[in-house]
Amino acid sequence: METRSVRIWIVSELYYPEETSTGHFITGIAEGLAQHLDVRVLCSQPTYSNRGVRALRKEVHNGVFIHRVRSTSFDKNRLLLRAINMVTFSIAVFAFLLLRARARDKVIVVTNPPLIGISVALASKVRRLCSVLLVHDVFPSTLVAAGLLTEKSILFRLVKSIMGLAYRAFSKVVVLGRDMRSVVVETFSVSSANIAIIPNWGDVEEVDPAKVLTNRFSEAHGLTNKFVVQFAGNIGRTHDIDVVLNAASHLADESGIIFVIITDGSKESYIRQRVYREHLTNVMVIPRQPRPMLPDMLCSASVALIAFEDSMLGLSVPSRMYNIMAAEVPIIALADPRSELAMCVRECGCGWTLPVGDELALSSLLRDLAQPYNEHEVRLRGQSGRKAALENYTKKTVVESFRKLID
Repeated sequence: METRSVRIWIVSELYYPEETSTGHFITGIAEGLAQHLDVRVLCSQPTYSNRGVRALRKEVHNGVFIHRVRSTSFDKNRLLLRAINMVTFSIAVFAFLLLRARARDKVIVVTNPPLIGISVALASKVRRLCSVLLVHDVFPSTLVAAGLLTEKSILFRLVKSIMGLAYRAFSKVVVLGRDMRSVVVETFSVSSANIAIIPNWGDVEEVDPAKVLTNRFSEAHGLTNKFVVQFAGNIGRTHDIDVVLNAASHLADESGIIFVIITDGSKESYIRQRVYREHLTNVMVIPRQPRPMLPDMLCSASVALIAFEDSMLGLSVPSRMYNIMAAEVPIIALADPRSELAMCVRECGCGWTLPVGDELALSSLLRDLAQPYNEHEVRLRGQSGRKAALENYTKKTVVESFRKLID
């Protein structure tokens, strides 16, 4: 077993009290490892869901010693300000590790913000640290997928080369899915033997439909006895919201079907404008919900949509799919059939997969699933999802995988 003399540094811009996906998962990993190891976290002040909250610069929370470095915490939905946050955080972490880390310490760094891996790779080289890169998003390819860069641009090629050097400097690279492993191998020339696949998890105890006896979310929004099509998350440039809104337009005459979009992402204003302009009365746009409402929110859905842009293959794995599975809600995935999302849905039998952007196929499937004769099939696929989450995608399993990786 690891001794207390060796410290585990976990580096992430997002950490408790942040409730967004990266903050939630990194907090869970750190606190899980802290049950047996000396775990320290380097993070920033909240910049996402809890931006504006001033947390203590140093504190111990659930056995983890937290250092919040001095960096900016501007609005993450404005690209320039988000870039400033990234640069200041990366510099602060680099300086901290140079001054405070010691030989034989181990570091796990998540690719949020994207360039933090470069800082940690350099600091690890200087301080002789064993370092692990946890890839949540493949940068700079995500910028190409978002339409912000082209693969032929000088900036893209330069950043890609630098990121490749950083990736190859890590002792181990952890990815969230099989498609992401392929992209990392091809893009950064990382040996597949040096890559481990450790997925995120579903909060199977917190998100348990058996515990939602009266659904507060359904009652608050008038969703009882409706076929609820839910699309939730930090909806940004790489998510295909248009296919969802177009399907809603096709189904405007189906009074029993309601689309519920829950987000505070960068596309929120665009969504609201389209709903208003096109009089989409079958679409509700609801702000991000507090964590205690998560079980009710997820369990209010009849089906859940996850839709990516066509260029997102292998660049990201949607962590929300595991909580959807835990909620016993079937998934409709509009994604490349080679994606981890599509493969998981097929292998677990927890929903349906459709071609990216196919609004007609989506509207046809939803119209069919909303019929009473398909109620049993919808329920069965939801149950298959929860069964898979309990067997394969739990926090305990993920934390143990990380423990073995750094042992």
